[in-house]
Amino acid sequence: MTWADLAVFHILSTVMDPNKFKDIPGQEMRENVPKDYPKLRELGLRVRAVPSIKKWLEERPDSKF
Repeated sequence: MTWADLAVFHILSTVMDPNKFKDIPGQEMRENVPKDYPKLRELGLRVRAVPSIKKWLEERPDSKF
């Protein structure tokens, strides 16, 4: 896993969050990203599978950021 993997994961996680960026045109296409870009989906699954990252994602506090 590289810093680039984590950076892409972070950006995609933020952009794919349905509660964020609601006013940007094209957001209805978000749900297509995992099926249209399987390597990005695999990256997300791989990063989420790291035990320390998985734990943080489950336990992190709510934030608007």
